[in-house]
Amino acid sequence: MGQTPEDDHEGLDALIGAQLASAEADVTYTPTRVLGAGAMAVTLLALRSSPSGDAPVVLKVVRPSAVESSGERAWLSVEKEIVALRRLADRVPSTPYVVRLIDAGELSAPSASRLPWMALELVHGGPDGTTLADRVATNVRQVGSAFDVNRAARAISCVAAGLDAIHEVGVVHRDITPSNVLVCGRGLDEMFKIVDFGLARPVGMNRTFHGAFIGTPGYAAPEQSSPEPAAVGPSSDVFALAAVVYFVLTGEHYFQPSDQFEAMIIASRPERRSLLDAARLTSELRAREPAARAIDAILAQATSSRQSVRPRVAGDLAAMLLPQLAAALERVSRRVLVSLPDTDGEADTEQRGWTWVRRARAVPQCAVRSVAWDGDGRAMAATSRGVMYWSGTRWAEASVPGMSRDGARFALRTAAATWLVGGDSAAVSTCSPSGVREAFRHPDPLVKFEHAAGTLDGGLVFVGWGLARSPTIYAHRDGDWLSPLPLPGIETVTLVVAAVGRFLLAGRRRDRTSVVVSYELGARAVTPVPLPPVRAVLAAGANTRRGEALLVGTDGVSLHVDGAVATAEFTGPRTDLSAAAMDPSGWTWAAGGGELHLRRPGRGGSWSRQPLDEALEAPVVSLFAAPGSLVLVGADGGIVEGQSLVGRP
Repeated sequence: MGQTPEDDHEGLDALIGAQLASAEADVTYTPTRVLGAGAMAVTLLALRSSPSGDAPVVLKVVRPSAVESSGERAWLSVEKEIVALRRLADRVPSTPYVVRLIDAGELSAPSASRLPWMALELVHGGPDGTTLADRVATNVRQVGSAFDVNRAARAISCVAAGLDAIHEVGVVHRDITPSNVLVCGRGLDEMFKIVDFGLARPVGMNRTFHGAFIGTPGYAAPEQSSPEPAAVGPSSDVFALAAVVYFVLTGEHYFQPSDQFEAMIIASRPERRSLLDAARLTSELRAREPAARAIDAILAQATSSRQSVRPRVAGDLAAMLLPQLAAALERVSRRVLVSLPDTDGEADTEQRGWTWVRRARAVPQCAVRSVAWDGDGRAMAATSRGVMYWSGTRWAEASVPGMSRDGARFALRTAAATWLVGGDSAAVSTCSPSGVREAFRHPDPLVKFEHAAGTLDGGLVFVGWGLARSPTIYAHRDGDWLSPLPLPGIETVTLVVAAVGRFLLAGRRRDRTSVVVSYELGARAVTPVPLPPVRAVLAAGANTRRGEALLVGTDGVSLHVDGAVATAEFTGPRTDLSAAAMDPSGWTWAAGGGELHLRRPGRGGSWSRQPLDEALEAPVVSLFAAPGSLVLVGADGGIVEGQSLVGRP
């Protein structure tokens, strides 16, 4: 039995431990192990080293045999991917729905004069799988069905937004499949990213693989068999997205051809499968037959053999599908919360150890005030140098009109790749891949915001100062500002965090004692939350999926809030805790005093300690936690990432 491409690395595994030079000055890549292999390329896990910091990346190296047999076509495939991804990566912030290109170059090999390579963003899939195909299979295995309607809606929205971003820069992907969508995060932070642009066709690059079938049978639109490049356009990707939607909702392929020829015949016929024919359709849709039938009609339209009949862009298809999924939500109960059950043993970080990488060195003359994380580990931060964006490999400044350089006080994530930022002005601005713009402004021009929490849909709470001598709550709901609520007797507020149905604020009274209060939108008073003696509450984390919050402070004090129950405890030694997080799996984290404190999911568990990496010199001010991965930000902008053995890709 001969070797398959997945078995044969064509000697590229010899790159492990070697250094590949980048065109960027003082940047190198050191491969550490092979991740996988396909017909055209081998992928390796590599460490990117630069003067500003180190980062794990995926190195995609084209096979020598592909270069030998295909010549220019192999280079063309890589050139297309580089052109497509660079157009998207230039934005600050960049779209989170497409895997980010970091670098590209070439190397020499004995059997080929040049081998092209690309360095790509590393997507941490975790125990649930790294591709959309993996995640659907995991869900089928765990709960017996494909995605529930809420989770399917998130996946559809992400992939559609990614395709629209691709099309906006003049690129057609041509191979959207469940295996070409990578996934990271869990629960509400689950993020879906389009990958593999080897078959993409940027506008202006009309060269292609003439005479070849382009795409994956069962997902490729009929026109992708045409010898005319102009026949393929954004609607070809809409066709593939519709087939992916069927897979997400059922765990089955929409078209089931035996080869590419049969795929074209089936796709040209008007008959289509129904969602109700699939055994693993989520129960919410099965119980709402009208919604299922409506989705059937939409998918049939989107996969019509006539391109003019299909929705014009991917966003249009999503806009047609999402109301039908919402129609099934009235029957959703707690099942949506258990679509990915928590499994304590999958993240046994205490026993399996950690490796640490310095992702960024300190930013000169920078004090980090607030950090808001996206589900894939990118972040927006309010600093003494203005609003800054962490792309995963470097910090970049995000200019906010009307805000002074030192005026940024808070950053709040409201949706994937979308943040609210504000501070020493009455305005609140939105930062997203489409740009920075003012979202709304408080009618009192003297208002200065310090902290923020909440969502655009559920309501926002800002804490700051106006004419009152005490900190004040400024609530915003349904496009309107509610009446300000001063907090007399409270001298400073250190944080505000959104809990289920309410907000928690921590600070200090005028008598220098610490205080935590609970606030509900529209209320004319706050409710004290019992707190053990503590000099200050300094940080908070929340798990919206579980409805829990964690507040930590000086002397090792932590306050775990679950609904109406607040439980106070100590993490161990009386060290000051300056950052906290709760990951989607239920793990609880706190950092301070040169140590990392962690606790397994569930009540009654004890805290354990890990020493922090010495590369993080300043106090930790923010944590981003995902299964098997932890990112720590210092007050000076230095960043360290820890990976558990279980969490490594």
